[in-house]
Amino acid sequence: MWRHEFQPGRCISGLVLVTAGVLYTGDAAGEWEVPWFAAIPLVTVGFFFAAVAGLTVHLIRGARRDAHGRRGPAADDGGSGSGSGSSGDTGDGRGGGAHLAG
Repeated sequence: MWRHEFQPGRCISGLVLVTAGVLYTGDAAGEWEVPWFAAIPLVTVGFFFAAVAGLTVHLIRGARRDAHGRRGPAADDGGSGSGSGSSGDTGDGRGGGAHLAG
């Protein structure tokens, strides 16, 4: 069982930053020469691909939620802020918290 859903955009950005760190660590150790500006295009292109991957996954998962009739996370806030008390505020401490406001 997964503890959380896989997020490829964060995985790609993490790999890009680890790669930049390994490159500059090798440079600092004297193993190879890396130009000082090498991290700028590496991180920029890596973050671009991470954003594309994240946006793609977001669109695919959003389409699946809509196809299965599930509500998104914004619609599932437990009624806090609406003030109506009709969306899960049962008065037993598990609702949106409107009963504690007074």
